[in-house]
Amino acid sequence: MATLSWTLELASPAAEVWSVLADTDAFNRAAGLDFRFERDGELMRGQTTVLGVRSSWVEEPFVWERPNRFVNRRVYDNGPVLRATATCTLEERTDGTRV
Repeated sequence: MATLSWTLELASPAAEVWSVLADTDAFNRAAGLDFRFERDGELMRGQTTVLGVRSSWVEEPFVWERPNRFVNRRVYDNGPVLRATATCTLEERTDGTRV
């Protein structure tokens, strides 16, 4: 299993950062991520194509701990990744927010 991690220091207050990150559809569009989602019965399915390689996955329900943290889990149908968990934590600081 591989773990990727990065930290951002932003001058904006945590409430502003949360409002951008928590609107995941708008964030994905603004970031240029070509994710497409559709409901398949009880499942939310996602897909994208990167460098000609199509990936599809089941998007598990987000875990929201407003306004400081959210967790997103995906189970992939194909491609180099089997499962992925993304955790985003916001830490309010005197000079802004650490993400």
